[in-house]
Amino acid sequence: MSNTQKIKSPKKKIKQIPNFTTNDNLNKIIKEIFDKMNIKDIKKQELLVKIIKFIIVGGIATIISGIIFFFCDHFFKISVLISNTIAFTISVIYNYLASCKYVFVVNKEKSSIRRFTEFIIFALIGYFLMQLLLWLMADILNWSHMVSWLIGTMIVMVFNFITRQLFLEK
Repeated sequence: MSNTQKIKSPKKKIKQIPNFTTNDNLNKIIKEIFDKMNIKDIKKQELLVKIIKFIIVGGIATIISGIIFFFCDHFFKISVLISNTIAFTISVIYNYLASCKYVFVVNKEKSSIRRFTEFIIFALIGYFLMQLLLWLMADILNWSHMVSWLIGTMIVMVFNFITRQLFLEK
């Protein structure tokens, strides 16, 4: 056999974590986590990575919203419902842009106006749910405004992930 000939060996299909980011170090860390958790199913890996990204993007949006809510409520003495409206408006714009860029593989068959409209419709449903929860906890039950806001945020976060997964993605 000459030096130029190569022996062909059967190729094994090795399941690896899908490349969700260009950051190789992050992919290595995520792969190690999946290995330690014994998660081999690619679909489960994709969903878990998406949830992690959603939590990061949503966490940043929540921090933005929380800071704005806190300042409106405590420093400017704006009512709890109006404070939430201001915070919601600013954070939802960030959340849409970041969700489309970092979390979901958006459905390109829909126009960007349609995607944004669907996002806003479900964000508004989440907003009204949050308003109802704030009214109930802060105004009716007389709980702390920040505690009420945190509990409401956790409930609405679950709603947001499910609806965005269903309507924003392919």
